Amino acid sequence: MKELWWPIGLISFTKAQVFWLLRHISMIRSGFWPSEHRETGYAGGKGKPQSHSAPYERPVQVAAELDTRIEACGLDGLMLEFVYSAESEEKQFLEQHIANAMRLDINTIEGRIDTALRYVCGKSPRWVDCPGVGDCSQCQGCPNLRDKEGNIKCKKKPRRARSYSEFKSHKRLV
Repeated sequence: MKELWWPIGLISFTKAQVFWLLRHISMIRSGFWPSEHRETGYAGGKGKPQSHSAPYERPVQVAAELDTRIEACGLDGLMLEFVYSAESEEKQFLEQHIANAMRLDINTIEGRIDTALRYVCGKSPRWVDCPGVGDCSQCQGCPNLRDKEGNIKCKKKPRRARSYSEFKSHKRLV
């Protein structure tokens, strides 16, 4: 069976991509993107396209976003990272080990990890939002401040990201 692989530009934090990212998280945090495992027998190439950023920059950005989402989940996020960064054969053992250490049943642990996974998955960032309701003047350094007459220049719809605790209490599946 061919191992899944995603180019960095197609990462949208789907469930399968999060599993894949967690399996390669230490390499990605170091600034390296896992190579696609295909053998063509051809050693040459067209050359690298010109880029305006360092080669490690995008992998580190993806890792930082994943880390921010995981950290927002607290202990549940740490359990998610611990379980899914290991080999898939060890998953059940690790969940049972965590359950024993925390004196909880394995179903509780699986539920907490699943909830954290649902929070981590998703295209939009979980932490970037304007704190003002239609008034970006609350954001320091925001380019959408008021104009000279004091009118709000921001045309964005005000929205607020849900915290992990709000996400857990909400019964909607992601």
